Amino acid sequence: EKKRNEEFEKNNPEFCQSFVNDMKERKKASEKKQETSEVLRLKGNKCFKNKDFEQALIHYMEALKNTPFDAKLLLNIAQVSTSRTLSISSHCVGV
Repeated sequence: EKKRNEEFEKNNPEFCQSFVNDMKERKKASEKKQETSEVLRLKGNKCFKNKDFEQALIHYMEALKNTPFDAKLLLNIAQVSTSRTLSISSHCVGV
């Protein structure tokens, strides 16, 4: 198997280099998305601490576009939903 791979790489250097370059670009793009998502998550956390649940949700949802399976973001969104519900309930009851 190793010998076949080496022979393929030797016979197709342009293809292999193109593949490696594409891999590097994809990795760079993924890292950029992670970084952007983290910045948005932290902005959302700041809004959440200030009880600005609507703005926190906006930041979290925007971050989720970059990293759709991020467990921290999904938990933050659930927490915003719960906190909004509790906030509305406490206003209705007059607590």
